[in-house]
Amino acid sequence: MTHLDPEHIIKIEETRFTHPESDTNPDDPWSDWGGYEGYVITTNRQRIYLGISTGEQCCEVTGYFMSEDNPREFIGARLVSVSVSDTNLSTKELPVPYLDHGGVCFVTLATDMGDLQFVCYNSHNGYYGHEALVWCEQVRESMNV
Repeated sequence: MTHLDPEHIIKIEETRFTHPESDTNPDDPWSDWGGYEGYVITTNRQRIYLGISTGEQCCEVTGYFMSEDNPREFIGARLVSVSVSDTNLSTKELPVPYLDHGGVCFVTLATDMGDLQFVCYNSHNGYYGHEALVWCEQVRESMNV
């Protein structure tokens, strides 16, 4: 395989993880505020980390989901681009429509099989933000949601 070969998705795993640059244990409740929950997507070139911090502080409601019921159907798809937005690009409703404060993060993986979108959210009273993490070759961003 050469660098000129198109990038393809090899594995999609729903998991718990620590920050990619951290050497702490993801099962340690004090590491990265409890680590992150989400997906690690492996391609023939890189690992893509998509998650939200899981350390509960008070009364916030956090979560995540994929736009597809079975994201593993995208295994073998050619990855075209990765982008981050705070605007929904699909028609699926959030399971938490009562966001008082907080936010939503949408990560779109454009493929030759269509878009696969990761969504994470946090509903809170204004004091309990969580970190959304997108870590890959194209995007390295963390934001409070």
